[in-house]
Amino acid sequence: MPVLVAYASKHGATRQIAERIGEVLRASGLDAEVRPVRSAGDPAGYDAVVLGSAVYFGAWRREGTAYVRRHRGALSGRPVTRLVVRGNGSAPPAAEAMSSWRRARSPAATASPSPAGSCSASPPSSS
Repeated sequence: MPVLVAYASKHGATRQIAERIGEVLRASGLDAEVRPVRSAGDPAGYDAVVLGSAVYFGAWRREGTAYVRRHRGALSGRPVTRLVVRGNGSAPPAAEAMSSWRRARSPAATASPSPAGSCSASPPSSS
């Protein structure tokens, strides 16, 4: 199952967290690619996406929001987990950030799949 971990980072904290998430996914036996959103390309070739951005003054980085808008259709057809890193550098540990994604992959969650397009693939609000 290929997973894309795409991120928009200003000072590198979001990149570091995204890289750690990629390591955890690979250690779990998944094929994970970690890329900045500017070079991530079309998410249609992935089974799931972790999309992260630093947030400043309540808004995602512009390139993160642009990526979501540009690939809205492909993102709405697969599981998407958002990673939000506050501008002051604080963020939950990678394991905590991945817990909701792991729960979504559990047998109980896959027994009753959501209809296509039900994931939240709308871009975060920007100021």
